[in-house]
Amino acid sequence: MHTIQEIEDKIIAELKASGLSSTVKNISTYHGELDSLVGEIRQMTISFPAILVLYGGSQFSEPANRSYDDEAIFTVVIIAQDLRGRDKLRTGIYPILETLKDTLIDNDLGCRDIDPLHPISIEAILVTSQFSVYALDLRTIFSRD
Repeated sequence: MHTIQEIEDKIIAELKASGLSSTVKNISTYHGELDSLVGEIRQMTISFPAILVLYGGSQFSEPANRSYDDEAIFTVVIIAQDLRGRDKLRTGIYPILETLKDTLIDNDLGCRDIDPLHPISIEAILVTSQFSVYALDLRTIFSRD
């Protein structure tokens, strides 16, 4: 059985190993509120582009008596900024999104006892003329015996 922190750390390690660290300045966890994240972006306290990983919660099922499956959701937040205009911003964030999908979808993070990461959705959280924030939600399932 793996902890949420271990899975989060493995996602970050996979992202750093993917080559994104050559273009993305900040790949780390995030454990604040989304409202405060937007404030941090506006105040420029985060280096851009950035990828932040956070645990989004779990749902549980009981396939056998006193054995539980933990369906954990992890959100990967991508933040890109470009003061040169929306077209440059778009060309900056889309390749990051594609690399994220290629790196994480169906990746078991080197753990034989968890399901590979399955995509749930990608959505724009906030798009301005100066920066964009997208979120990729992924799901994995592991047993809590």
